[in-house]
Amino acid sequence: MIPDLPAPHHYLSIMVMAGMPGQSAFDVDEVVSTSPRDTVTVSISTAAAAQYRSLSMTSECTLQSDGRHLQFGSFLTISGHHPEFSVEARIPGLEFDLHFAMADRATWFVKGLPYDHLSLLGSFEGAIHTDDSALDVSGKGNIEYARCVGPYAVRNKLLPRTLKVPVDFFTYHVIELPEDAQILFCRVGILSQRLGDIVQHRTTSGAGDWRVNETSSDRTYYEVLEYEDVSRIDQGGHRMLLPRRFQLGVRGKLLVTGVYDTEPRYGVGRGYIWGYEAVVEMDGRTLRARGYSEYVDVRSAP
Repeated sequence: MIPDLPAPHHYLSIMVMAGMPGQSAFDVDEVVSTSPRDTVTVSISTAAAAQYRSLSMTSECTLQSDGRHLQFGSFLTISGHHPEFSVEARIPGLEFDLHFAMADRATWFVKGLPYDHLSLLGSFEGAIHTDDSALDVSGKGNIEYARCVGPYAVRNKLLPRTLKVPVDFFTYHVIELPEDAQILFCRVGILSQRLGDIVQHRTTSGAGDWRVNETSSDRTYYEVLEYEDVSRIDQGGHRMLLPRRFQLGVRGKLLVTGVYDTEPRYGVGRGYIWGYEAVVEMDGRTLRARGYSEYVDVRSAP
């Protein structure tokens, strides 16, 4: 993911989910044509173009066992070995070839059974083409990897909603700051209650890094200030009301106010990905920045 790109793109996202996780917020039952374990969903988007596809892992993907070559259909290839990776994508209206050089240190959100999730920060360079524009680009970007053990490890048939792990809210943000820094924010909810927040300020060098984990107090917060007027309806007929403006942060330490300014793209489980303008108040400074967001809210889903 890249949170800040020149117009007309503003951000870039590739979201691959290999196998359904058995969670309410992330299972997309209507795209499963073979089995939950075999189904891969791939979302590729910028503000200029987007594609969402489901594939069979066994018949439409090539996943090399050492991870050095991952191919999804004929439109996405991820190759390389840490710390260097190449990403090539070809979808209608958008093509890009990017090379990433990642820092040695990983940011671990969670580490240990039944869930691992890490994020790598690094630099990128390459080219992005649309039908009417071509851009040479460079900057900072993330490569992230997560894996989990879910109910489909035991049963490879679709579960009714009542038997899925009841994760029903998720939002994740990457906000780009000057001096090779980022703010990361993640909130997860279960059974309509906050499970926890993670807020992290990180740099490529590690200087000035800090992190706040919160599960019980209101020290960390996420608040939608304004929603869109009409709910979005996905390909399965599910409705979701998306935020237009929001705030997040750590009381007394960080305040981010975001206003979405790109079209939401379906593709993170049953939720959406898009970009926004942000005002960041931190360390006595006020900065203007760009952010990248993932948002899933199925708390009121039938």
